[in-house]
Amino acid sequence: MIFHIPVQPSTTKTHILNIGDYSVDLLKTLGRGCFGQVYLGFDNASHSKLAIKCLQVKLYKRREIESARKETKILKQIQGHKNIIEIYDAIEIDSNFWIVMEFCDS
Repeated sequence: MIFHIPVQPSTTKTHILNIGDYSVDLLKTLGRGCFGQVYLGFDNASHSKLAIKCLQVKLYKRREIESARKETKILKQIQGHKNIIEIYDAIEIDSNFWIVMEFCDS
């Protein structure tokens, strides 16, 4: 399921973005790829580290974004496989599509 949630800037740090149940540190880029940037994030309830990918919807064709939505939905169903990063959530906000994933150190 994809939720449409308004973005709420953090009240203390301007580089922290609150997205639903998650916080994204926009100064901590974990990686970049052809579909977007991956930032360090945290689950606000458990404080566990996450990797959160941001895709800017306006940069892609509609079918590419729809493909990303479908792929995310399928990958959310696969859990516990040692060679596949777990997908926890997908959130669409304004012109960004955020994918909340398992954080793998190293």
